Amino acid sequence: MKKSIYLLIITTFFFSCTNNKSANNNQEEKTATSNVDKNEQVTEVSYERLKELLDKNEAISVNYLVSDKELPPQKALYENRIVQESNSYILIQSRDDGTDAKNYYLLTFSKKTGQLISFIGIGQEAEGVDPYKINWQSDKAFSTVDYQYEIVEDKESGAYIQGALQDSTLRNYEITEEGIIKEITK
Repeated sequence: MKKSIYLLIITTFFFSCTNNKSANNNQEEKTATSNVDKNEQVTEVSYERLKELLDKNEAISVNYLVSDKELPPQKALYENRIVQESNSYILIQSRDDGTDAKNYYLLTFSKKTGQLISFIGIGQEAEGVDPYKINWQSDKAFSTVDYQYEIVEDKESGAYIQGALQDSTLRNYEITEEGIIKEITK
């Protein structure tokens, strides 16, 4: 009888340890999931939520950056600024959070669904180099100037700075009524 009681106690102890271990694993999984970067979590995509992010100056998560036309930016976007609004779309200027260089974009989002309609890259910022210049010809037409500078190492500080202008590329664009940004070739 003593042996069966000991066996019952040991079995009960064994099963309680196993259950605690699986409960701890479930808790660890929940904690790991909650520690995922907020910008990478699946969130509802809507114009109302997008507008809320813009108003609070928060990052636009990759959930909003889905396009079937081109490969959109693969990182959350920061320093979002509304450039233009119409009845059907909103045009936003943004940048990614690159380490060595930051990429800048113009993006249009649907006011109906909050989904990405169209985007273009408007330059890359490196140390001491302006990333882009946008010239608006009208509400629906603009051009970008991408300057390529020589990058020079400062002898005293060792920092890289903008040197002489090497080249520039001018691109002309128009925005359709649907919010699609199209390059105009001349």
